Amino acid sequence: PKRTPPTDLPLGNTDGQVEIELKGGGKGTSKVLFTYRDPRATSVHPSKGPAAGGTVITIQGDFLDTATKDDVRVSVGTVPCEVLSFGEGITCRTGRYQGSKVPSEPLTVTVWYGKSTSTNVSAAFQYFDNPKIADYKPKSSFFCGGRRIVVFGSGFELIQSAMMKVVSSSDEDSIKATSLEFVETAFNKNDTVLEFDSPPVSDGESFRTFLQLDNMMEELKGFDYLSNPHFDNFSHTVITDSSIIIVTGRGFSKAMSAKEAEVFVGDASCQVNTLQDDKLILYAPASKPSARSKRHRRDATDDLLELMVKFGHGRWVVGLVSYPKKDDIPLLIIIPAVILPMLLFIMISIYCYRRKSRQAEREYEKVKHQLESLEESVRDRCKKEFTDLM
Repeated sequence: PKRTPPTDLPLGNTDGQVEIELKGGGKGTSKVLFTYRDPRATSVHPSKGPAAGGTVITIQGDFLDTATKDDVRVSVGTVPCEVLSFGEGITCRTGRYQGSKVPSEPLTVTVWYGKSTSTNVSAAFQYFDNPKIADYKPKSSFFCGGRRIVVFGSGFELIQSAMMKVVSSSDEDSIKATSLEFVETAFNKNDTVLEFDSPPVSDGESFRTFLQLDNMMEELKGFDYLSNPHFDNFSHTVITDSSIIIVTGRGFSKAMSAKEAEVFVGDASCQVNTLQDDKLILYAPASKPSARSKRHRRDATDDLLELMVKFGHGRWVVGLVSYPKKDDIPLLIIIPAVILPMLLFIMISIYCYRRKSRQAEREYEKVKHQLESLEESVRDRCKKEFTDLM
């Protein structure tokens, strides 16, 4: 009786051409060689993951690309592992651990080829407790997104993929993949801290925010999305490196702090000193921005620079500023140099004039007094002479 290969394969040669026999005596032989070989798994990485599953493991070994991806299935202990890629190495995503003991015993990873052929790596993978979220801050973001959210907890090192997902709270099942969602991936991760930029979302809706840690989904209760801030028009101003710039508007402090806010004149950063709900107080750049950052307007003769406020991913050009022209700088020096001596000269002249006037007035009083004395003396003398004649 005919036996199922490879049990009927000769001990020597393991490859050859495929020959097809048809009823009626017809024959066909393939030009491509077909090879029998036994796959052998030797290692699994990583060796641990959370009980919720979702860990992508890579299986290495010899001849693992035997057969096709559709022929292959993988299990971790008794838990199926979804095959993601097939080749010289095989990757699969672990399922949820159903056992009651966590951490689990080291489990065997088995690769099945069809129904009867398999290879395994003993004690290759272990399930551990799911990560725990203790707290997060800050607890709000503008619709424009981009605010840094820091999540504190434990067990994050087990996680391969950490994402912040935001979905409309009007969805009946908000965490389904079919819902409209806004996603950002963690840009920093260690065992106790995750850092995200809040995803930008559409205006005018209410939202629920989740953390997806591999297969684990956790809602960040109390996280709020708020309307973007409003900025008043900033009139064109000439500034210097010592200028204080005040930007007004409303809603600044709802989801932003002075430490997080960024403001630029051209390509130069301004130091944000104070952030209030209706006011931003900042210092002009210590040095004038480079020429490449200048914005020229057809209706202006000055070199204008954009004053841009950046809250997370949101950017608002609130107005234009300019620095004094180079040929204006000597004028600023010349004017005080001319006016101050002139004022000093005028003040000295007035002082001298008033002093001379007071001196002349004293001389006049002295002469007047002498004339009066002389007049009185002459009058007395005349009176005496007249009396003597009588």
